[in-house]
Amino acid sequence: MLTNRTSPQPKLGRRALVVTAVVTASLGLAVPDVLADPPNVVVGSDNAPPPFVQHDDEIDACFAEALKTDPKLVVDTFMRLEGNREGKVTAASAPTPQSPVFQRCVEAKAMTWQLPLPPAGAKQPPADARLMIQFPLQLPRK
Repeated sequence: MLTNRTSPQPKLGRRALVVTAVVTASLGLAVPDVLADPPNVVVGSDNAPPPFVQHDDEIDACFAEALKTDPKLVVDTFMRLEGNREGKVTAASAPTPQSPVFQRCVEAKAMTWQLPLPPAGAKQPPADARLMIQFPLQLPRK
């Protein structure tokens, strides 16, 4: 006759449970700072001012240049900027297939911009940080 025997499961003692709890708690304290602290991000709202207002003249100049080749041009895209921890823009993208003239112009101008950094006294980005921002570009302005 065959019987289905299973080996008895070892029982964890009180000491093993305490060690497990201590290890688990210490792992929670060892979480990298990046994951433990909330990021220095300000979440915008519908009535927040548009980003990079100080560069509106540059964007408008690119739009005016592009209007020379297409007087009915309408731009509705998202501008994406990447920067290093000092805020220097290192990459710019404003996909505008309907106007390569506008796209080249605004991306070139954006490479000279500075991304906003956290205020003095706030937690600064780590040395290998890449800052990113994306915002809508809609021209002509309404």
